[in-house]
Amino acid sequence: HGGCGPVRRKRHRSAKDEANNGDAVEYLDVNNDLPPALCAYVSHIGGAIRSGTQRGDFMSLIVGGIFCPWRQKVHKSNNAFLTINTRTWTSWFRCADDDCPKAPFLRTSLNWVME
Repeated sequence: HGGCGPVRRKRHRSAKDEANNGDAVEYLDVNNDLPPALCAYVSHIGGAIRSGTQRGDFMSLIVGGIFCPWRQKVHKSNNAFLTINTRTWTSWFRCADDDCPKAPFLRTSLNWVME
């Protein structure tokens, strides 16, 4: 995946935003909007960030190539969701495969990402 640079986000507001405390969905440009240390972390654990959004304090990234603890392998056709609370920089993955449990895995603090 490409490099990461300063945050430049596009804001998109829909009727659904009003039901979610008015927080607009921001579609992230994964080549430019993410901290370099976050890109390096995902790459280090074998993943590649495919796309991402931000809504309020939560960033949601779709990541390919992540080892699934439920199947004990990397899915060939499914990704994982990486959710990050950008207020606390707590993160967790969840498998996107419908046959896998929806339980989070690889919970970690990413405070160092913003240093």
